[in-house]
Amino acid sequence: MPAMHYGRLIMRAFPSVAPALNFTGTKVNHRLFSSVSSEAPSRGAGFFQRVGSFISGAGLTALATQYFIYQEIVDGNRVMLLKQKDIENRVSSLEKKL
Repeated sequence: MPAMHYGRLIMRAFPSVAPALNFTGTKVNHRLFSSVSSEAPSRGAGFFQRVGSFISGAGLTALATQYFIYQEIVDGNRVMLLKQKDIENRVSSLEKKL
């Protein structure tokens, strides 16, 4: 198939990219199918991206911690109530003996 046919397929499949393509399917200003980048290499995540990631991670950790602490409190209260009822039953049985 001629190269023109691939360009038309890409233009039909990706209409938003179509104005930036020439007849061969390559980008006019930048190379669409090339592994060579014409832009400057990235230096990694920026400061605000790192701060945002930290805040979202800290938020998720706080939610998980709050859930586990709540479960621990509920379980602890249940155990304490059972022990208190057991003590009350013992005291009432001792009072009946006297």
